[in-house]
Amino acid sequence: MGASKKMFVLTAAMPLLLFFTQQLYAPTSGEGEEKWYPPESSEAARKEWDEWRAAAQKEREKEEEYERNRVLSPHAASLKNIFEKLKKNPTSSTLQAEYLKHFPKNRKDFDAMFGFKMDAPRFEDAGELYRSGNYYIGVLENFNRRYMTYICKISLDIAKDSSVFEVDRYGEFGCMMESLLFKHTEIFRKKLFLLSPSERSSAMRFMIKYASYSNDFPDFISKLRKNGDWEFIAVFSDAIKWGTEVDMGCSCVLLPPDATSYITNMSSDTHGECENHKSESAR
Repeated sequence: MGASKKMFVLTAAMPLLLFFTQQLYAPTSGEGEEKWYPPESSEAARKEWDEWRAAAQKEREKEEEYERNRVLSPHAASLKNIFEKLKKNPTSSTLQAEYLKHFPKNRKDFDAMFGFKMDAPRFEDAGELYRSGNYYIGVLENFNRRYMTYICKISLDIAKDSSVFEVDRYGEFGCMMESLLFKHTEIFRKKLFLLSPSERSSAMRFMIKYASYSNDFPDFISKLRKNGDWEFIAVFSDAIKWGTEVDMGCSCVLLPPDATSYITNMSSDTHGECENHKSESAR
């Protein structure tokens, strides 16, 4: 199985993996604390689980010590410093503007700040702010609307050079872009269509997984159809067609089962309607 497919398997199993990771990293000591074990575990299995938990705790302490003593680059240190100030004053327009000056603007910078090497999974090799990267990324959703044009631009610039199979902080990044799409559709659309056709396609292939799994996606597409925005619908349609044809090499799927219902047929007889919503005259 290729590296990208392995990454997707990891992404698909993320909720379950997260649960077991939380249990694995649970404190090993403490008054009144009850340790968690998988259901119907044998005594030997529980002993092995305790050994895993103790090793994970030790590794986490080592990682925390490394992060405390880590000397950040001026760029990362500035972003961290402004982030701490934003936590105390999240609506400050001045701080938001300053934050955006230091936030990554392309894939290379994003990896340096928040990346994680799947082929070398050591915390020493992770991006400078990887450990808390989800907070650094998620905060952008709540920025003042005046900055959304810029946020959409840099998000698409990062996405166009990224793969849907990326994991960890790219997952949080994809969810943040999903929020931008649904909350600031006009701005997002404008910036998307400023990209070249190939860049536009790449960016949508990165985020289609996040958008199509959202509960807001059906209404979003319906609204586009109602407004006759077939050009925008076509972008999603192309990304979904690509996603449904990806060979995962396993039983996993990239997109939800009903994703194909949003594929559009842009031929003249259907006027760009969804295949599941063709007009009676076209049937």
